[in-house]
Amino acid sequence: MSTQSYRIRSGEDLGRVLRDARELRGLTQQETVEQLSLTFDRTRLARIEAGEGFRSLDRALSVLRRLGVE
Repeated sequence: MSTQSYRIRSGEDLGRVLRDARELRGLTQQETVEQLSLTFDRTRLARIEAGEGFRSLDRALSVLRRLGVE
């Protein structure tokens, strides 16, 4: 897998990167929640992807790493 660089300056940027990483892997929001055993539901993931941000930066980084984003 190739490495992609992203510049994240806002919650919208972070949500966009998360959505792009998920879509690149061909996953729906529900599949992402289930396959990564996330501690939040699909609705919360949709809000995050819409730019509402994460409650915790550590959680955001953990999800992105598990999707292969460094």
